[in-house]
Amino acid sequence: MKEILTEWRKFLKEDEGAYYHITRSENVPSIMRSGLTPAKPMDMEDVEGVYLFRSAVAAEDALMNWLGDRFDEDEPLTLLRVDSAGVGELDTDSAAGFEAISRTTIAPEFISVEQENI
Repeated sequence: MKEILTEWRKFLKEDEGAYYHITRSENVPSIMRSGLTPAKPMDMEDVEGVYLFRSAVAAEDALMNWLGDRFDEDEPLTLLRVDSAGVGELDTDSAAGFEAISRTTIAPEFISVEQENI
């Protein structure tokens, strides 16, 4: 079913492009095996989801500002690229226009490492 949906989106040229996700580098092997699973940030009262940025630039801007405060200064981080064809139910009504929230797990075949040690 997932393959049919992916091919259908490609045929319709919907969801072209990618989203981006920043994670601790130590999480990457697990993500590449199991995908990105919706969660609620421990220090926030936000909704459960996979928090995605609409561009690599938006991800890097967030990291230089508020997101960077969530990590230790010397902690290795990785920027992941998420193929939009693998993103299911998406909440785009976020108050922050630079992000989107996936309500469903994103399978590992739609995830790749964009940049390590950011």
